[in-house]
Amino acid sequence: MSNFLEEKKSGSVLIFTLVILLMMLSVAIGITTATISERKNASTSDSSVQAFQVADSGAEIILRKIYKDDCTSLNRLTHGCDVDCSDGVVTGDIGDGNNYKIIFKDIDNELITRCNDPETIGYLKSVGTFGEGSIFQTSRAIEMDVSVFEE
Repeated sequence: MSNFLEEKKSGSVLIFTLVILLMMLSVAIGITTATISERKNASTSDSSVQAFQVADSGAEIILRKIYKDDCTSLNRLTHGCDVDCSDGVVTGDIGDGNNYKIIFKDIDNELITRCNDPETIGYLKSVGTFGEGSIFQTSRAIEMDVSVFEE
């Protein structure tokens, strides 16, 4: 009879151990899932910040040409300041697949489709793209008043 009780105790210890191991495994899987999710969110946030910086750099490049190089019209930007303009859109590359696109709009926020019409410019919108062509491609935009063209 004592053998039977010892075998019963041994079986219950085994079940108790398996339950504890299962709980520990569940906690480990939960922690791993949370860590992976946080890393993914951090990567997405980093890409967004980088895209914003590309957009800001594109705007700064054009504003520098406007203020420092005296390229105060789209026509001057295109012909005297080494900027490619097509249908009112200026594009550029700051390296490593990081591109910006500058869109000029009139005071009614309508897209300017001519590169030589400085009287209608009211706004500059810079769209930055980080990691173009990769699975982490992200775009951000900034828009600003371009009152330098007003007389």
